[in-house]
Amino acid sequence: MNSRHSRSSYEDDDGSYTESYDQSYEHSHAEGQEPSKHLAKFIHFPYQGFQPGERIESGNFELCSELWSIWLCPGGIKSNLRDYVGIFLAYKGEGPVRAWFSIDIVDPRGGHLEIFVDDDEGSIFETAEDHWGKSDAILRRDLQKRCPDGDFVVEVSMRIIWSGEDEREEFEGDAEESEYSEAGES
Repeated sequence: MNSRHSRSSYEDDDGSYTESYDQSYEHSHAEGQEPSKHLAKFIHFPYQGFQPGERIESGNFELCSELWSIWLCPGGIKSNLRDYVGIFLAYKGEGPVRAWFSIDIVDPRGGHLEIFVDDDEGSIFETAEDHWGKSDAILRRDLQKRCPDGDFVVEVSMRIIWSGEDEREEFEGDAEESEYSEAGES
C-alpha cells in the first residue's frame, strides 16, 4: 500500500488559523477497504460575526487521489439554521466521482463527535464545488462548550467507489448485470 503524508498550514482571510494533516493511501475499490483519512485542525474558530451562508474553507487537500476541501458555516447555511454550524465536504476535482465518507469533530481532549456518515451507496460529486455534509451539524453553543478556545479537528474518512466516466459506466453496468442475475434466479 502506497501512502503519502503532507502537512500544510496557513492563516485564513478571517484571521483564524487552520492546519491540515493528511494521510492518504492509494485507493482501491475492494470491499472492506479501510477508509483513507484527512484531518484539518481549526484554531480560534469564530463563534460570532458570520452571517448565514458565509463559510470558512480549508485549503484544498488530496484524498484518495481526488481534490477536496472542508467547508464550515459558522453562522449556519441558511437563516433558519443560524444557530448551527454546517459542515460539508466539497469536491475540487474534475469529476465525476462517487465516494463514501464520514465527518467527525475531534475535540481538544480527543473526544469524537460523529457529524455525518454516508449511506453504503456513497455520494456522487459531479463537478467542482459539489458538496455534501450536514447543514445542522452541531449547535454553535454546543461546539463552543466542547471547544471553548475554538480549537478542534475535522476528520474526514473516505473510500472511493468509482472515479471518472469510464469507471462510472463500468460500475453501473456491473450493478445492472447483478440486478438482472438476481431477478433471473427468482
